Amino acid sequence: RIVGISSFSLSLINRMDFYSMKIKRQENFNALYKLIREMENYVIPIVNKFMTDSDCPFSFPIIVNNNRDELQLWLANNGIYCPVLWPLPENIYLNHKVSAYLSDRILSIPCDQRYSIFDMEYIAKMIWAFFGRN
Repeated sequence: RIVGISSFSLSLINRMDFYSMKIKRQENFNALYKLIREMENYVIPIVNKFMTDSDCPFSFPIIVNNNRDELQLWLANNGIYCPVLWPLPENIYLNHKVSAYLSDRILSIPCDQRYSIFDMEYIAKMIWAFFGRN
């Protein structure tokens, strides 16, 4: 049986400041982009531009040329959870090379409104440290 949202949940949603959340996400995305954009030998931001006023990212997706799973584990061990968003079914994986390439390399870096610029600096520092740059 499908039911609607509870009145309590609806009241929580109605109190949220979505505009401020969007601005914070844009700021975090742009800060992270500035901090890791020079890592093209290791990490390539999927979106190679800054957020516009109309954009509202939920994460900062990157392509990791190699060692994506090791980077993910390193970040998790340093308190940064980065999900892999694009696992593929085997038939797609085997028959679509571009999709398989992205599936093996994409990692989603958190940059939503729960985080600060200091968090973005920490995330970038940990990514740089993983690749041996301090």
